Amino acid sequence: AACLGRAALVAGRGSRGDACVVAQEKKPDVWSCPTDCAAVAAPSDPGRRVACIRADGQPCVSHARRSPCRDNATNATELEWHDERWHGDVCREPDGNFHCPVDCSRTHGSRPPYCLKARVATKPCRTNFGPARPWGKPKPKVLPGWGFEQPYSLACVGRPCDVVKATSLDIVVAAYDYGTAPVVMAVAAAAPARVAPVRAFLYCKGPAGCDPADVAAVRALERVASVEAIPLPNVGRCDHAYATHAVRRRDDLADATLFLKDTTPWHVHLGSMVNVLGLARALPANLEAFCARAPISETLAFELPTYESEQCYRFGKCYADESYQRASVRPLGAWLTARAGVRVGERGVAA
Repeated sequence: AACLGRAALVAGRGSRGDACVVAQEKKPDVWSCPTDCAAVAAPSDPGRRVACIRADGQPCVSHARRSPCRDNATNATELEWHDERWHGDVCREPDGNFHCPVDCSRTHGSRPPYCLKARVATKPCRTNFGPARPWGKPKPKVLPGWGFEQPYSLACVGRPCDVVKATSLDIVVAAYDYGTAPVVMAVAAAAPARVAPVRAFLYCKGPAGCDPADVAAVRALERVASVEAIPLPNVGRCDHAYATHAVRRRDDLADATLFLKDTTPWHVHLGSMVNVLGLARALPANLEAFCARAPISETLAFELPTYESEQCYRFGKCYADESYQRASVRPLGAWLTARAGVRVGERGVAA
């Protein structure tokens, strides 16, 4: 890195050369030189307390100007431009974490706007280094508020997303052997007061159906206006539960419906729960679609050639039985009719 710690790189003019600065709101800024340059007598500029030169005596021009992002272990960091007032430019790392461009500094606690402009501790980062800012290119959509981000997908009807207007929310949880209360509790607690009413629908696929104690814990939540617990056969995974809910409630849907699994908080390797809570905290009233994970390339066939859980192929933590059983009723349209009560028309859409 050209600058150490929280220092940000400032491009120099004339004989002053590039320098590093840590902006402090109530104290004088702390100045130093990039690691590939050396300090000389302080310049006459009262706002700057150091001048930096290269080994040949010329004004410092740091190597970091060529790329605003630090190299990481995989050399795959990407500059991510932003123009939102609550989000500065960031360098996105392969695992979803981020660091700040060399001419910006990270906020305390990694809170919005995440990266700050050098010498201005209240303005979001807009890096001056690297390639030209592609204003004509679609920019990533990131929800504010939690300081830790993973890739996800978000679309609102019209622009921008309306995070002020009142809206209602249904929380749908497909469960097997984990409790539903932790999921519902976390989402309901994250949602602001303008999100009301909040309803919970628990679809239980375990051998014993819905756990009375778990359902009682959900009913005890003050933010949750109503709770329905529905036992289902253990077929079709969570998708069967979601299809069943869509059929049951198609004429009585909230403004937004979150479809979640009971394991969402526990599968931390996916990072999905963080994004779900971020959405709940700033739930748009004009939400069109949201996915807690970024789109991935996947087979378009309804029948998987093989099955292997993600935690198995990524981390070697496999279930005792990683196989799956083919449905006795096929194809998909007939299965939906038999299992979820969905009547599929000739063109493959719900009749």
